[in-house]
Amino acid sequence: MEWYDFALYGFMATIIARLFFPDQSQVASLIATYGIFAAGFIMRPIGAVFFGRLGDTLGRSRAMLISVIMMVIPTFCLGLLPTYEKIGIFAPVLLIIIRLVQGVSVGGEFSSSATFLVETSPKNKRGLSGSWANFGSTLGVLLGSGMATLTITLLDDTVVMAWGWRLPFLFGGLLGCLAIYLRKGLPKSEHFQKYIQKKPKESPLKAVFTTGL
Repeated sequence: MEWYDFALYGFMATIIARLFFPDQSQVASLIATYGIFAAGFIMRPIGAVFFGRLGDTLGRSRAMLISVIMMVIPTFCLGLLPTYEKIGIFAPVLLIIIRLVQGVSVGGEFSSSATFLVETSPKNKRGLSGSWANFGSTLGVLLGSGMATLTITLLDDTVVMAWGWRLPFLFGGLLGCLAIYLRKGLPKSEHFQKYIQKKPKESPLKAVFTTGL
């Protein structure tokens, strides 16, 4: 779900460039749009650190629930976001904020989900279970590209520029509500229960940059 939302922006970049950076040349507006796309990737390590710590304290299931909420809300807001024509410079500013939040969310999603799958699987199936995290992210990217292609193919260019570009993002928000519902019932793994009972005093992140080097 989160990779669908994250990747969809890239597939809709040419349209977003025309809507949020209309005063620049076509090349400059596209560069600016992809620059915002890159900002999401810059935030991913921060998201990994934040949600990694959150998963170690509150549990993977809670971290995964928070991460999907942090993706669903910005994605739905992006589908409702006024363009440059409506609110001027505030449109790209809000777009940047949305992408930064999405980047933090995706950064915590993959590591949390992979860890949760491995921790809750039988010992002889941990590799297979963990591989579903990669499968899910790839499927999300494919779904995002499919929705972008359908939108551009089935709708007239005028309709796409007017309101059609919003549909894939709003659809992602609705799918995200289903993801939130499913994740609300995820249990805490036995590994986490054992970890929290003998939780190390030193921060794992600090250990990586000190004793781990």
